[in-house]
This record gives sequence, C-alpha cells and structure tokens, in this order.
Amino acid sequence: MNRTVTLVAAIVLILHNVPAQPAVDRELLPDFQASVRFHFREKLPNALPGEKSVSAPSYEKESLPPARLLPEKKKRVIQGKVPDLPFVFYLRLTRPNRQGPPLLEVNVVDPHTNQAIKGFPAKQDLTDVSDFDIPLSEDQARRARRALGDDPLAFITYVNLVVRLGTSE
Repeated sequence: MNRTVTLVAAIVLILHNVPAQPAVDRELLPDFQASVRFHFREKLPNALPGEKSVSAPSYEKESLPPARLLPEKKKRVIQGKVPDLPFVFYLRLTRPNRQGPPLLEVNVVDPHTNQAIKGFPAKQDLTDVSDFDIPLSEDQARRARRALGDDPLAFITYVNLVVRLGTSE
C-alpha cells in the first residue's frame, strides 16, 4: 500500500511538471520572427520641373519561416530563404545570461560562394526589434526588384532584415 501511494504521488508530480518545462523554455527563450523588407520608391512620370519626382517611401515584406525551438541546445533558430534574394538566412536566439536579454546571432550567406555577405555574421541583444541592412550588388538589386511586381516605375532604395520578439507584428 505504501509503495502504491509513493508510486501514484511520483506519477502525479511527474505529470504536473511535464507541461511546465515548455513554459520555462518559452520564458527563457521567447519566440521570435524575421522578415525581409524591400524598401522602394516610384518615379512620378507626370511631375513638373521643381516638383517632387518620386513617391513617398514604401516597402514590400517577405517573411522567413517560423522559429523552431531546440530545447536540448537551449536555442531558437530560423533558417530560410526568400524568393527574391539569392541568400540563405541563419538566425539563432540564445540566452547566455538568465537575467539578461536574449542574444540574437544572424548570418546571411551567399550560397554561390558559401561565404557570409558584407556585414555578417552579426550579434546583438534582442530586446524588441532589430534590423540589419542587406547590401546588394547591382545584379542582386535587379533580382530583388521582382519583389515589387511589374511596376516599371518602382526602384529599390534598400533591403533590410527585421527581427522581432513574439509572433505578431
């Protein structure tokens, strides 16, 4: 009888603690998301001399895949591509210090050379939102322009990677 009570108590304690572990992981490593923004303007063809000749800045967004939790390695990761850029994005969120903010590590790799592009890899604390400029060659900018559709007047001004805590904008 005493063994049975001990066994039942142990099972109840184990079952009670099982759902708590993912909650602890979420607390230690919050979810995060990433997207690539293609910032652009459009030429205004009917602008008179001395008038504004380009539109206000705007952007199109392409999301990277959702973050995956790797509890055994104590990190969240995102790995993926967007259709209009020739790069592979690697993002890793860890918490080296339990009291401090999560550490975001980002690498952007050109798969043709298997090398990181200029400015990467990069590391910084992720407290809410971080963004990273993505430098493009003229050829890459022409390819990225496809993200804007068929508008012949639109032109890319810059591209950046935006990373934010949470799963909604």
